Amino acid sequence: NPKWNGFKSIGGMSIGIHPTNPNLVLVAGSNHDLSGTPRAGSIAGIEKSINGGDSWTMTNTTAYNRKPKGLSVAKGASYFAWNPTTSTTVYAATHDKGVLKSTDSGDNWTVMVSFATTGQISDMCIHPTANPATLYVVCANQKVLECIDGGANTVRGDGLPAVGTISEIEIDPIVGKTMYVSAGVNGVYKSTAGSATSFSAVNTGMSAALVDNARGLAMHPIATGTVYVSYDSSDDVAPFYFYITTDAGENWSQS
Repeated sequence: NPKWNGFKSIGGMSIGIHPTNPNLVLVAGSNHDLSGTPRAGSIAGIEKSINGGDSWTMTNTTAYNRKPKGLSVAKGASYFAWNPTTSTTVYAATHDKGVLKSTDSGDNWTVMVSFATTGQISDMCIHPTANPATLYVVCANQKVLECIDGGANTVRGDGLPAVGTISEIEIDPIVGKTMYVSAGVNGVYKSTAGSATSFSAVNTGMSAALVDNARGLAMHPIATGTVYVSYDSSDDVAPFYFYITTDAGENWSQS
């Protein structure tokens, strides 16, 4: 059932549930309708619930802009990442403030990486085992930014295509050195370097879909090497495709 008590946005673009407390929920709330037009009276920002969505508090006002299909904001993108070793630390990707960090489970936020560095962010993930925490942020202009908490921010992405749209990034939770990105009409790219470098295309079996855009990307949480990717078009007319690989991208089959 819809639960709007205190929710100031008109809809959520991403949700972040605490890994051990399912009642603690963060939502990237947008004040734009599905056409990308701001709606009067609504506020965009980070919404927080501590009771499983029964009530909400906005803890940071920041932009999350819905866009029509075909533009650079990924649908299904992740804008929250919980620190794997410190349960009260969480990171948030935004559309106007860069990457934010909270050390009190989302009550208060500070800028960890500025918007001047990131530009518009389309997706973010966290390395499952790295200490200190290491984030991989898909930014504007085909960049993958490696952000070490308390340390350097380094532009990565060697081998990624120079044109198109990088939408989403995923790290294999079992084999932490392996990561994948969805790269629009260029398909799926993979790196085994453990640092978002030395990417190469892994699209065997997906030729029918490559006229459209690789968007959604997901890893199986237990079965290493099992990856899912969805394709869509910019006009909502061309066919939609869903592919799966069980051998780490060596071969794909349509589902």
